[in-house]
Amino acid sequence: MFSVRLIATSGARMSSYLPATQCSKTVTRSLQSSAVSNDFFSWFKDKNKEKTKVKSTKEVMSDIEAGKDVVEKNENVNILELKPENFIGTYDKKRNVIPLDTVPFNRWISLDKVATEDKLNSIILQSYNETFGTQLKEVSNEKLAESFTDITQKFNFTKLLQAKSGFILSDYQFTRLTSPNSFKDYYLSEFVSGKSLRFKESEPNAIHLNESSFKAPNIRIVPDISAKEKRQKFKKLVNEVNEIENKITIDAIESAKQS
Repeated sequence: MFSVRLIATSGARMSSYLPATQCSKTVTRSLQSSAVSNDFFSWFKDKNKEKTKVKSTKEVMSDIEAGKDVVEKNENVNILELKPENFIGTYDKKRNVIPLDTVPFNRWISLDKVATEDKLNSIILQSYNETFGTQLKEVSNEKLAESFTDITQKFNFTKLLQAKSGFILSDYQFTRLTSPNSFKDYYLSEFVSGKSLRFKESEPNAIHLNESSFKAPNIRIVPDISAKEKRQKFKKLVNEVNEIENKITIDAIESAKQS
């Protein structure tokens, strides 16, 4: 229930003829709000709705004892089957497999491509010939010892060298190295020797020893074995032991059956 008070104030002309008590008049009006009433036919619609029949506990127990299905199936409900096609992302993954297989960055360069000095020499010659348009066949050529005079040619040579070898040079090394032979010496000491592959960011100052570090006959360097190789070796040994134990068990069972 809401009450609204309306105040009507007369003008100045009326106030001059009427008493002060009659200048203002208060009017009170009541406002009432109620629910929206439905039409007459809605009463018949509510009466025609079927009420859901609830089974008693005895009926449910008897159905369970008789082996009947007590759960009512609703045919209007769509049940999602657990198939690979119905999982989110499966379709997109299959669709993206085809273009990803043709992308060039999936063609990894083998580590054996620059495993020896002869292979590195071949890459140096190819990069130099493609950069300068020459046909050099020997890495001992004097032109490879000459310093670069054009920064663009040096950049193109370095770009080809990195693309063919698979090893990236830093800007510092690009600035410091001046000739093709200096690039070759750096690649021999850092990449061909395997030094870069042994580098770990967690152990930047680690010392890696090899047999070439010590020439004395009474010093023997034990090769370092990575944790991955150790796990693979241990797993292989465990599998072999399990196979032997299984074979012994099978032989014992067979001998017991025959006896």
